[in-house]
Amino acid sequence: MDAMQRLRIKTFYKWTQKNHAHLLQPAWAAMDNVSSEITSENFNNMLLAPEFTRLLELFDEFCKLDQGKLAAFWDSYIDLVCLLLRFTHATIEGNWVLHLATVREMLPWVFACDRINYAGHLSVHWCEMKTLPQTHPESNSLLLEGHFTVQRNSKSAFSQVAVDQTIEQTLNRGSKTSGGKVGISLNQGAVQRWVLTAHDRARLLQICRKMAGMYDAQNQHHKETSSPCLKKDEGDVKKVMDTIESWVNPYETKN
Repeated sequence: MDAMQRLRIKTFYKWTQKNHAHLLQPAWAAMDNVSSEITSENFNNMLLAPEFTRLLELFDEFCKLDQGKLAAFWDSYIDLVCLLLRFTHATIEGNWVLHLATVREMLPWVFACDRINYAGHLSVHWCEMKTLPQTHPESNSLLLEGHFTVQRNSKSAFSQVAVDQTIEQTLNRGSKTSGGKVGISLNQGAVQRWVLTAHDRARLLQICRKMAGMYDAQNQHHKETSSPCLKKDEGDVKKVMDTIESWVNPYETKN
């Protein structure tokens, strides 16, 4: 997605140079201020700057242009991935308002893609959650505080995970057996030996990892933000861009 978005922005830059060149210099100046000193205040000031707001409006206008079926396909792909990233953002930050907003954005897509179960259950879920302030105000207050996710790393502010994913990472991961779990519940002896003690074995495994120095739940940085990972990701994105441009940039042709 990153590669396709960069190709789209690259074509947008050429389009803006041709049609609205006078707007580029002020917008780039606003972005340079952020790149020289990256802070939340500078970033918010850039977003509120009139010249940058106008540039975003032009980008929306550019995306709505008829650039052919291939570009329209990649536009829908970028939109879907961005939506899923916002949904993931809501989870790892424990942002309940953003969670509901992204769920609402998903609804037209699941209907359009004929995902019957998601369309039915997600619609009911969203409606019930939107009425939660009236039906269950205390529960709604807890959700607004981020209690729909689990914070396993106490030192990282951007690492919360969904409850079901937490179970996979802790209880289920710590209770794995060499033969797997398929059919194990049908064996009474196996249930007594493995299933009923799964939580105890997972806890003991965590304690052993702590004693061995293998438990990194207090790491302050996400592994994907490390310099080697960032360098590798950047290289991969450039390779994808070079490959696509060696064929055809979907935003520079209608055929």
